[in-house]
Amino acid sequence: MELSVVIPVYRAADCLAELHRRLTATLGGMKLDYEIVLVDDGSPDASGDIIAEIARRDSRVVSLLLSRNFGQHAAVTAGLTEARGHWIVVMDCDLQDPPESIPALYEKAQQGYDVVLGRRIGRKDSFFKRLTSRVWFAIFNHLADLDADPASGNFSIVSRQVIAELLRVNDVHRQYLMLLRWLGFRRAYVDYEHGARFAGRSSYSLSRLVRHSMTTIAAHSTKLLYLAIWMGFVFMLISVGLAGYVIVQKLLYRIGVQGWASLMAAVWLVGGAVLFSLGVLGIYIGKIFEQVKQRPLFIVRKRIGGGE
Repeated sequence: MELSVVIPVYRAADCLAELHRRLTATLGGMKLDYEIVLVDDGSPDASGDIIAEIARRDSRVVSLLLSRNFGQHAAVTAGLTEARGHWIVVMDCDLQDPPESIPALYEKAQQGYDVVLGRRIGRKDSFFKRLTSRVWFAIFNHLADLDADPASGNFSIVSRQVIAELLRVNDVHRQYLMLLRWLGFRRAYVDYEHGARFAGRSSYSLSRLVRHSMTTIAAHSTKLLYLAIWMGFVFMLISVGLAGYVIVQKLLYRIGVQGWASLMAAVWLVGGAVLFSLGVLGIYIGKIFEQVKQRPLFIVRKRIGGGE
């Protein structure tokens, strides 16, 4: 098998028929042996039934139906575990990653690269989403000492060797793109025109994006712990300074017993520093707890297609 295309699917019932049509038209024109792995991540709509029916009609399609919603990157891992291709493409299901760009990714990979990332040109997302994406990548790159490009998404092609190494990583909290960067290997980029969402809207709400961002940062960086230490040190210095100021004022008889305001300011300052530090520690302790349980990343409820 030369090429596998892995696509996590969630609440995308209206996109799937068009996705399959464009994929088969593009891959058929490449004149190589391929498969399409569609992973339904516990969708609440009819997505699971649709990809199961596609797999029954097209022997080159494998559908994996997960037992519940495990998250996009767990679904990607499930698809990578199933994929048999020498080269594996990962893309989203909403057609913002155009299937017609797969030949360009494949051609670039043949030039000796292990990882080729698609770089979005003319993103069709909202201004707010583009802005928050740039801010998040800037923060993440600083904390994790990486060089992630905000124009890059999951759309990529990687070699079998890279996937084998990626599947050896047992992190419970995974982010496909960041794991690729951590693994290293020879990497290149291919620019493509970012498409508009074919139907529906993103399943990532603001609160879910914030949780996902914090999880990704905690999974790839310990700098927040050092930040908590430095903040605690700075607040300690401020508190000492405030205490010294109050003592001097008292000794000079410039204040009487009216120390309530400065006392409360110091309490709030120190209390805020302590709560912040405890919150950061709590995030890491929670991730450690989830990791040491060693639960499976995903559970496949049903597999359809691929000759079975």
